[in-house]
Amino acid sequence: MVISGTSMACPHASGVAVLLKAAHPEWSVAAVRSAMMTTAAFVDNTGQLIRDAGNGYAFASPLAVGAGHVNPNGALNPGLVYDAVPRDYVNMLCGANYTRAQIAAIARLPPSAIDCSKPSADLNYPVAVASAKGVNIAVWPQKLEFRETLQQLSYKVTVTVKSPISGTGENYGAIIWFDTSGKYTVRSPIVVL
Repeated sequence: MVISGTSMACPHASGVAVLLKAAHPEWSVAAVRSAMMTTAAFVDNTGQLIRDAGNGYAFASPLAVGAGHVNPNGALNPGLVYDAVPRDYVNMLCGANYTRAQIAAIARLPPSAIDCSKPSADLNYPVAVASAKGVNIAVWPQKLEFRETLQQLSYKVTVTVKSPISGTGENYGAIIWFDTSGKYTVRSPIVVL
């Protein structure tokens, strides 16, 4: 019997998260999550795209597999992590035009504690782009240049739908950062609905 799904993935991912936090106690929860997601494999052990057993073994979309198959060794040394603090999420919701009442309900804060005077202009993180069909994905800047360890940089992603999405109404792409040495690849899947 093969057991799969969330009931099996959750304990494995939780175990990897604990190992990462033990190896990198200075990392935030967001950094641990980022390391696990951006180093995940989107291909199986034969090098083929992961297939979805619940969908007739068709190629699995990011909606079915998320970031992919967790890679514990890759996550230990991801090269680049997307870090975030709680205030970043509030800024993102402000930038997405949520009301103070909606943000307060999500963040479990009193509405008076919500400050939208500096909303986030960026709702996503960026890289080299594998565009979805019928969609233009632009990333700026096109190259992140880090000058020191733990330096924080930002980038902007703009998604423009060029033509109506046909079929299931879903298209997939990815933003992929490569370091110049070729040692690190950081991949963030994109789903356009």
